[in-house]
Amino acid sequence: HAKARGLQYACTAYIPGDPTLLAPFVDYLKLSSFEAFDQGLRAEVRGPMIISIGMASEQEAKEIALYLGGGDYLLACTSAYPASLDSLNLEYLRRMAAPSDDPSGRFSCGIGFSDHSHDVRVGAWAVAAGASILETHVRLNHCNPANKDYAVSFTPAEFAEYVANIRDAESALGDEVRRVQECEKSMLPFRVKS
Repeated sequence: HAKARGLQYACTAYIPGDPTLLAPFVDYLKLSSFEAFDQGLRAEVRGPMIISIGMASEQEAKEIALYLGGGDYLLACTSAYPASLDSLNLEYLRRMAAPSDDPSGRFSCGIGFSDHSHDVRVGAWAVAAGASILETHVRLNHCNPANKDYAVSFTPAEFAEYVANIRDAESALGDEVRRVQECEKSMLPFRVKS
């Protein structure tokens, strides 16, 4: 169904054997922040990988990034359920995504954000800060409220708003080219030149 919609499909691997079992069915395998340092589980992954780095120090994040290549993604993350806005540290995400003259500060992998905020605005902010992929949680109405992910999971309607906000942010970010835009041309006669 995901492929028919033009979407890539990922699944999180938690225990030994999961990567081998899941690989034929997914475009990416993901390791959560809890399994990010499980070298045995990482070694089982064949193909593109996504790793969250909640609960990781700067040095630990760099060590994990060294393990990843061009087709992989490192996700900034706050491992709290829900994560408060002041704990998200999207400025770090901006720094991860920025080019660096210091080779030790560069990430050869893609940069993204794993969002546990349950705030429909945060995905758009993460995109503005440099995230090229996002992960969040979606739940159906019959899900068990006792589930740890329930409090951070969007209903389908909330998720639609989350995605709409992301699309607005992508549109507002533009293409980095400075030029006179079509919508500005009618203002050109009023520009003062001396």
